[in-house]
Amino acid sequence: MRSRIAAFARLLALATVATCTDRQDPMVPHPETSTTAETGGDPVFVGAGDIAECDRNSYNTDTLLQGIAGTVYTIGDNAYPNASDADFANCYAPTWGKEKARTFPALGNHEYYLGNPTGYYDYFGTTGFGYPNGYYSYNLGSWHIIVLNSGNPQIVPVDAGSPQEQWLKADLA
Repeated sequence: MRSRIAAFARLLALATVATCTDRQDPMVPHPETSTTAETGGDPVFVGAGDIAECDRNSYNTDTLLQGIAGTVYTIGDNAYPNASDADFANCYAPTWGKEKARTFPALGNHEYYLGNPTGYYDYFGTTGFGYPNGYYSYNLGSWHIIVLNSGNPQIVPVDAGSPQEQWLKADLA
């Protein structure tokens, strides 16, 4: 239950900081393998957290995801139990990994269970996605999307005055 509440809180935070803007250039480059299939109209933005547990639910949500066009986001805890390279290969890749080219991921606490988010960056890459601190922004149509990192505040501080807060203020300026 606690992880579901934390996931909801991250989603709420993500929705709160998604703002409209006329800027069209991404703040951080997304890997060239990515695509955003937005062609006029309102953007489609679909995602979740606590995704890949190597169970039937991961495959069920993947089936739903495949039927929805647009940009995919994650709000952390992408591969269970520890977000290791093996967890990404065995749990995430066969399900939500099918949509990797259109996915903008976020770090969660599970990505830090092994000490650092190596599995996350090995899977998603270090180009874009705010490497090595895990916070970044991008534009989707007229929306400016901000991805913050609250996965492990001891490694990436979230306090007032932290580098993440300073980056956020500059990004919103």
